[in-house]
Amino acid sequence: MNAQQQIAKIKNVNVKPLGNMVYIKWITTNNNNECLYSILKSKNGKNFKTIGAKKGLKLESDSIDLLYTFVDFETKNTETNYYKIFLIDNLGEIKESKSIIVNSTKN
Repeated sequence: MNAQQQIAKIKNVNVKPLGNMVYIKWITTNNNNECLYSILKSKNGKNFKTIGAKKGLKLESDSIDLLYTFVDFETKNTETNYYKIFLIDNLGEIKESKSIIVNSTKN
């Protein structure tokens, strides 16, 4: 990685309940290195488990933001869950989004 390249960043995470599913989307910037996004879920906001992963796209330009999506099919419309995204870059550095609480009973 040259001195001008920046490590990808998670700019925004949105989570929306849809019946018995939860739709998760996030926007990233500085997408000039390979990375992996891990989607995590918790019932108590403390003990998170990985429920999915997405390979990040590497772009020649770091001025383009990317949108990623994931659907959690393993939820019930009576549950409260917490979600967050981990970004793991090709150097092993990990960045973490804030936790977002979703009360699926309020559709």
